[in-house]
Amino acid sequence: MAIRQGTKDDFAAIFQLYRAAGSYLLSQGFSNWEHYPNEANVSADLETGTLYLLEQDQQPVAVVVIDEKMPFEYEELDWVGEASSMLLVHRLATHPDHMRKGYGRQVMDFVNRFARQSGYQSIRLDANADNLGVLAWYEGLGYERRGEVLLQRKQLRVVCFEFGL
Repeated sequence: MAIRQGTKDDFAAIFQLYRAAGSYLLSQGFSNWEHYPNEANVSADLETGTLYLLEQDQQPVAVVVIDEKMPFEYEELDWVGEASSMLLVHRLATHPDHMRKGYGRQVMDFVNRFARQSGYQSIRLDANADNLGVLAWYEGLGYERRGEVLLQRKQLRVVCFEFGL
């Protein structure tokens, strides 16, 4: 299995993965991904070259976006790493048919290697404050809680995490 940068040719398969993940989360009581990410998000991520995918049999089983775009709401938190040297994780998703097979961990291991090789000091991300399972998963990967914020445009309370490199 390989992780590679997504291309425009991958759009349909990636979007389908996100819709499947959104439906799964909705079935678990989390509505924040019901219509997210949208087509414009995915297109922009592919155009900027920030979307990566893990493939099995030439189909994406997990995706992630990594960039330096920090939501302004993060500014109110105390971070350990410098803002000028951090990488952010957005829109990590595993297709529901492939959950609990270690693919999310493989993607996050890739993010850690990418960040180290690129000279970043830390990795930051957020997760739905009500999704206790995913919060525990990030902590199990070694991410440390930095606090909670309300993402204004989504009206969603999230827990912010940081991983020092």
